[in-house]
Amino acid sequence: MIVAIAQINYHIGNFKENTKKILTLIRQAKEKGADLIVFPELVIGGYLAKDLLRYTVFLDACEASINEISSACHDIACIIGAPVRNPDANAKQLFNAALFIADGKVKQIVRKTLLPDYDIFDEYRYFEPNNIFESISFKGVHIALTICEDLWNKNLPNLYKQDPMKALIDKNPGLMINIAASPFSTGHFATRMAVMEGQIAQCPIPAFYVNTIGAHADIIFDGRSMVLDGRGDLIDVLNDFEEDLRYFKVKDGFIKPLAEYAPQKYHEPGDISLTHKALVLGIKDFFQKSGFKKAVLGLSGGIDSAVVAALACEALGPSNVMAVLMPSVYSTTHSVNDAMGLVENTGCLHEIIPIKEAATVFDKLMAPAFQGKGADITEENIQARLRAVILMAMSNKHGYILLNTSNKSAGRPVSLKNSPIAAPAIGA
Repeated sequence: MIVAIAQINYHIGNFKENTKKILTLIRQAKEKGADLIVFPELVIGGYLAKDLLRYTVFLDACEASINEISSACHDIACIIGAPVRNPDANAKQLFNAALFIADGKVKQIVRKTLLPDYDIFDEYRYFEPNNIFESISFKGVHIALTICEDLWNKNLPNLYKQDPMKALIDKNPGLMINIAASPFSTGHFATRMAVMEGQIAQCPIPAFYVNTIGAHADIIFDGRSMVLDGRGDLIDVLNDFEEDLRYFKVKDGFIKPLAEYAPQKYHEPGDISLTHKALVLGIKDFFQKSGFKKAVLGLSGGIDSAVVAALACEALGPSNVMAVLMPSVYSTTHSVNDAMGLVENTGCLHEIIPIKEAATVFDKLMAPAFQGKGADITEENIQARLRAVILMAMSNKHGYILLNTSNKSAGRPVSLKNSPIAAPAIGA
């Protein structure tokens, strides 16, 4: 059996383009001779579509997409993640499901059991947990199919009472497939590896872990889908932060890439390299999926604005980035020179709008209210707000999206404590 695994970057709610992309990949896999193609968790609709999942029109569109994809699955089977309506009126409306599609129709539905509701996850708000465990039979192989968190109970022993994979072992599977939407955080790949190795230790069979990529709302996914043999050894890892499609042959309990593809030994990139890729993808996807093209930012010569400007130029192209220099009486010569050096190095657009005159007008306006008090941080903060007004005006007038370059907001430091980049998620 030849299995294709596809990690794709979808656009939440963009059913036309998402379905078109999925159908293209199915056609490519079919032409390659694949028997089965596997997509990540909730590719239909998107992870996580949040309260869109409460709208009938959205769920109807999901079903229409499933029907169109099913019609293309002749001489090739497909496993794909989607929200599925729950017929039980006394329970939650939906299941987070994996659909097994073959011969032009949905043959079997596997529902997610372990629904995370911690950290950035909120699945229990929308989905009913599964309590029925069945394997899938295809090409003479029993497949233990699970969805993301379903494999994480060993790493989160105090959160869940059920063990989906343990229940599926009784079905005597010959292949393990886990479809996932596992967000990026530094160091998280090693945790995923440990989860997969732990599962294979209790059930020594080859395994596919198929993850998504892309920036969706406030979450960034890194891909890095993986393939392991029955000993838990890593056979292959798909690209990080890129769409990817690869093929593997599964026979007699062994798994290997197709002959013409020879994967290299995987060496995990450093945290800085991965975080850089995550930020560039996050900016790029936000703009593309929102329909925006151009950005404006304040450039001061400091490291914070320089980093944002460089990332924006890489993600959007320098011709789509407007850097606004707004020197004041507090600006030093070297800060302006440093800012202009970055403009020259990146090739981005720029404007110089001094704020001294505006600040002077503001000082006169506030003089009666500040009588008897000397200049302090108040005047510096007023100038910061003047810069914000200028950037807002540039954004409104020219249709730019304003990028925040400061480590402060409204005088208070921004916390990255809950960022998927800064702090790893507990589980999947």
